[in-house]
Amino acid sequence: MSIPFGFSPEGNDNNDLAAMFEQMGRMLRQPGQSSNASVNWDSARDTSRQTLRSLGDPGVTSDQSTRISAASELAQSWLDEVTNLTATGTPVTATTRTHWLESTFHSWRAIVEPVADGVANAMSGSLPTQDDLATLELPEEMLAGLPDEVAAQMRDMLGSPEMASMLAPLMNMAKTMGATLF
Repeated sequence: MSIPFGFSPEGNDNNDLAAMFEQMGRMLRQPGQSSNASVNWDSARDTSRQTLRSLGDPGVTSDQSTRISAASELAQSWLDEVTNLTATGTPVTATTRTHWLESTFHSWRAIVEPVADGVANAMSGSLPTQDDLATLELPEEMLAGLPDEVAAQMRDMLGSPEMASMLAPLMNMAKTMGATLF
């Protein structure tokens, strides 16, 4: 089974995990993505194309095309006898993997984007806000085992504007990562 956009849960190659992280890194690094978009669609399309190239994308022979058309006509004649649904009139044709990707990509986007947005919003909603970061405190039980001087420095550092400004980009990245992971 293969999942759209280049990920496969059944891979047994030790490099599959590394390849997945490399793809996610590309999605996060790719410039030009709208800040409102949860998914980097250009990167998703590029990754899908690369995966198809690596798997091979055999063309459709005229014999295969003829057999597909004949099977479709036979199925339609059976369906016409037992259903009240009219045929669409759209011919059934064989297609390559690449053609299928290009012709269905917009539909995948319409299906995936609302879910990816939800994942991204849920992930970012569970993270501290900029205001939360400015008042971040460690639980006292975590600081109890530290020398008083170190514990005081940790408290000061966590509540500082500098720490908040350092953590803010990480919090923003978490939203993108949620959608990318999805």
